[in-house]
Amino acid sequence: MICYQFPPDMGVGSLRSRKYAQYLEDFGWECSVLTRCFGRDRKVHFPGTVTITSVYAPDLSQWLGQLVRIVQSLRRWLRKKCSTVGSTNNPSAAAALSSDGMGMATQIQRMFLLPDTQFLWILAAIPFALWKQRDCRVIYTSAWPVSCHVLGLLVHKLTGKPWVADYRDEWTLNTQWLPPTRFHRWLGEKLDAACVRNARFVVNTTEIRTQNFIHKFGGNPNKYVTIHNGYDQQDIAPYLALTPPAEVLTLTSIGSLYGGRDPRPLLNTLADCVHSGLIDKQQLLVRLIGVQSESLQSQIDQLGISECVHVIPRIPQLQAFEHLAQSHIALLIGSEMERYAMTTKLYEYVGMGKKIFALVPPGPVQEFVVRCGGICAMYNDTTQIKQALMVIFDQFRQGLLSQNSPPNQTYERRNLAGQFAALLDACLTAAE
Repeated sequence: MICYQFPPDMGVGSLRSRKYAQYLEDFGWECSVLTRCFGRDRKVHFPGTVTITSVYAPDLSQWLGQLVRIVQSLRRWLRKKCSTVGSTNNPSAAAALSSDGMGMATQIQRMFLLPDTQFLWILAAIPFALWKQRDCRVIYTSAWPVSCHVLGLLVHKLTGKPWVADYRDEWTLNTQWLPPTRFHRWLGEKLDAACVRNARFVVNTTEIRTQNFIHKFGGNPNKYVTIHNGYDQQDIAPYLALTPPAEVLTLTSIGSLYGGRDPRPLLNTLADCVHSGLIDKQQLLVRLIGVQSESLQSQIDQLGISECVHVIPRIPQLQAFEHLAQSHIALLIGSEMERYAMTTKLYEYVGMGKKIFALVPPGPVQEFVVRCGGICAMYNDTTQIKQALMVIFDQFRQGLLSQNSPPNQTYERRNLAGQFAALLDACLTAAE
């Protein structure tokens, strides 16, 4: 398993791979992991028979950040000197000196760090990957960063062993991939196509992404597989017995709001419903957990709904799960990103058996929520949001939201690891 992001990195990027490694042993597979070295402590404790080798490589993006800070300090010093001698009467000089230089590091990274800022890790990890693969029968890579796939391609070419490429995030199909020159686009397209062509299986996290890969890269459609992200039963089991209050309709969103995810249309609609008497604010509680914004809190105060809308800064995941378990509705505030991407929190919502209210455009998230019996509205359409809120409030008054739905076991992490183990088995069958 070649995974740049893996414990002790406990971010979202490492979650999928570390859960595979945790549960694959139940299906007859042992994992040997190659990952990035974080800090001086190279020892990683992981359950079961998993062996982990961590490789250090310099992160040039950090070096560039330090360079930018030095340039900024120099610019501030020069600006101060120029102001002393009156040089800032020259508009062009003043503009140049007032630039903070933050765009410099980004431009350098985009021009010279290919295929991404972790490319030096490929060079450092190659000998370790070739050494570790001697006792392995299948190669697995997880990206982002896409350097992992390039390393997987090299190891596959040098050893001939079957390879599974897991695209947690797309590369050239990613709408955020904006190469600075034609050469960068050409190189990225060639490398991405080579990875897809040589992998025995190409895994995506949603069916729409799988179909996009088939449409762009072609070949045998059976090599393209969808394995969703999911939830871990052991993480949420302690909270399944908790129930929401009978007298207050409670909606809870967990996780930060980024990528254009804007709660203001929902807040404006809530304020309108409360002030017009359609919703009694004594019977409503909306919690936005993981959000820290003074401007958002100021807007809530101005709308006069601070009694029923609470903004809660980032808290430990287990506390967030407890709040979610004591809610009638799991709230998802989306943006244009949800036309293509699936957010991980959805699976935790389903694992809790919660009814989902999603403010999203048409796409995989909307299809998923509807399939799970949830309610959707366009994230920036206050009319749709209002109609959905009225439906939810009517269901609450009728007592239809007091009981959780049975968790959907399809998205439980161990079952997903079983799907992945079936791909590994198929790799051996094809090789024979």
